[in-house]
Amino acid sequence: MKNTMHTMNKKWMAVTVAACMILGLTGCGNTQTPASSAASSAATAQSMAVTEESPETAQTPAVTLEPTVLLDQEGVRITALGYDPDAMLGAWVPLRIENTSDRKVEVQTQWGALNGWMMDALGYFTVEAGQTVEDRILFISTEVHRADAAAAAQITLQLGVSDSETYQEVANTGLVTLETSAAADYTPAALPEGTLVYEGDGVRILASAADDEMLGSELRFWAENTSDRTVTIRYDDLQLSGLDSQNTIAELLPGTREVDGLKLSGSAADCAGKTLKLKLNVMDSNTYETLADQQVDVTL
Repeated sequence: MKNTMHTMNKKWMAVTVAACMILGLTGCGNTQTPASSAASSAATAQSMAVTEESPETAQTPAVTLEPTVLLDQEGVRITALGYDPDAMLGAWVPLRIENTSDRKVEVQTQWGALNGWMMDALGYFTVEAGQTVEDRILFISTEVHRADAAAAAQITLQLGVSDSETYQEVANTGLVTLETSAAADYTPAALPEGTLVYEGDGVRILASAADDEMLGSELRFWAENTSDRTVTIRYDDLQLSGLDSQNTIAELLPGTREVDGLKLSGSAADCAGKTLKLKLNVMDSNTYETLADQQVDVTL
């Protein structure tokens, strides 16, 4: 499988932030073992501002996941042990990783989605030869909240296993979709109403402004990929009164969606009737073929 530079950069950034956070947490009662995941620390760095300022919210309806083996290859066995939508900093998927091989391995999440909504699934685990580690993959609370996906009926993951010395991949789960106890009553919702930004090649993008109790006021891009290829979407040179950021990026597997939010200094009502300008680029993530590269001016 080919990974875009965007995906690789995000994963390396998560690991780098995690390494820094581990140093800060060692004196704060952290009880993780040395082989524990970098996900907890990376998530703390990315979510701290939100969790400190956000009001308390009602607990997510109980959702359970039966233990499921994701991989059993090359002396490495990975089992998803459950699902916790109300864990600290987001939604957790606890894992058990058993390494009966004679080499030290690294296990890293490559893709993650809840209910078909693409998200960063943070998980990077080091397992010594002959050792077993129990840790967790994290879906960050801000991304879960935007997609309203905490009570997940479907959890999609892909994990790769590499040799710690050679960095060569020795095993891969491939894309695995797990169904939780909520699956029987689940019906995918339509994209929310918004201004059409782009539609073509199986990709549809809407924009809308929202006032959110947890996240504040945001400009949101809702993207849907109904094609048979993975696509990367770049939103560059964004121009809108009250918008703090000028670019963002999304990557969608076939049949998935993604929502991205950018902070607004005012309210959603302040954006009504305003013109949003941006440069939009849509690309096939594997072949790098450009599907769209255009200037977009739309009225919200």
